[in-house]
Amino acid sequence: MKSPGDLETPEELKQLLQAADEIIESKTATKQQKFNASFQVLAGINSFLRSNQSSVQRRPLMRILEELARIHGGSEPNLFSLEKWSKGGRPPRSPAQNANEALIVAGIEFLIDSGIKPKEALEKAKSLLGSKAPNLVSIRKSFKSRNRPVEYLDLMFRLKGIGLKEAEGNHLAAGIASLEKAKEYLK
Repeated sequence: MKSPGDLETPEELKQLLQAADEIIESKTATKQQKFNASFQVLAGINSFLRSNQSSVQRRPLMRILEELARIHGGSEPNLFSLEKWSKGGRPPRSPAQNANEALIVAGIEFLIDSGIKPKEALEKAKSLLGSKAPNLVSIRKSFKSRNRPVEYLDLMFRLKGIGLKEAEGNHLAAGIASLEKAKEYLK
């Protein structure tokens, strides 16, 4: 694999991204290896832009790379530090958690659309998601009552459209596939 500092072609960038993805998604890679792969992706994108789009502002990438190098050196994060949740109670859901829950609700709705009763669909979803399944009743209720940010409601509907297309109109298959994808992201 070419050094991330020497990327000039889209194919080289594609290879770097593929190699990094394999490391980052690996169950056996160490945190250090995942950190290094992430750093190399950003350095590679920076190099590619420098070679191919010299007029593009790369300073944000450089600042992120510098911050990662400082963190790696043991310094406290500055750019990536967040204010502590000070309102009491549970902190808000992360974008990744909202997106995964949109996928879960899409899967449950597919099961219901296939003819399975709602209670049975929730039980099937719980068994497919395994022991780390969140409270499916409350998640589904929050989406059905539109108690989520609009972008995640829209995402749920888009995921339903994509899932149904991929399953060639088979609601049951789409529900199972959606829930199996969601299971991969549960912690």
